Amino acid sequence: EFTVQGVVDATADVGPPGSTGTIESDTGTFVTLDQAAAQEYGISPGGDTDYYWREGDPLQAFTDRVSDILAVKWHQSDLPADTDGPVAVDGPLFDQVQLDTTYSIPLHVTPEQTQTIVVNKLTFEYEIRSDAHREALNFALSIGIGEKNSYGLGTHSVVTKQEPVLTGM
Repeated sequence: EFTVQGVVDATADVGPPGSTGTIESDTGTFVTLDQAAAQEYGISPGGDTDYYWREGDPLQAFTDRVSDILAVKWHQSDLPADTDGPVAVDGPLFDQVQLDTTYSIPLHVTPEQTQTIVVNKLTFEYEIRSDAHREALNFALSIGIGEKNSYGLGTHSVVTKQEPVLTGM
């Protein structure tokens, strides 16, 4: 038995347009590519199942897949229909992506089934170019980056942020 003594709003914000910052993985980020998508990026996955993106694979395959996943989640959400979210962002979500580590974990899909998956810890650098870009990054932070977010994967935090400084006044 417990009693809630308070609630703290912990909404992350990447900052207004012109802000720069760094986002880091708190938990592993899980991204899969289907066979056709893997082959488009020159990856020969072998087998007939989805392929786990991993170290040594083209980074563009990862970032494109992350953007696609965010766009699907955006359209499935209850956000206003007059905004396009990640689809409206002109250019990439992140300016730089650095792979910090890759490892496998046992994911307990059901009490009877465990699946070993490959996840990555990453560092993302960004500069907010527009309100749509800001909205998309804040959305990514709130729902998680990648797949299997309901299992606790894809959690990220803003670790540095520099908001623009007005000069010449």
